Amino acid sequence: NEIVTSRIQAHLNFIKKRELQDKKSKYINDNYGFPTITRQEIKMKIPRISNVNMVNNSSYEIDYSFEIQKTI
Repeated sequence: NEIVTSRIQAHLNFIKKRELQDKKSKYINDNYGFPTITRQEIKMKIPRISNVNMVNNSSYEIDYSFEIQKTI
């Protein structure tokens, strides 16, 4: 989950730098509400780990959540 948060923050920093150079973003991500550069990013959402269960000594079961928190 820290990696997901870091990735989103890196994107926001990237967008902020572009805006300082007077480069506009064309699209808005539907799930997070932040500007994006390409249409491919409009529907992007990154799952977060919601639960980890040990199945046995060598296996884990991971549950993911697609709950989205708007960033703007």
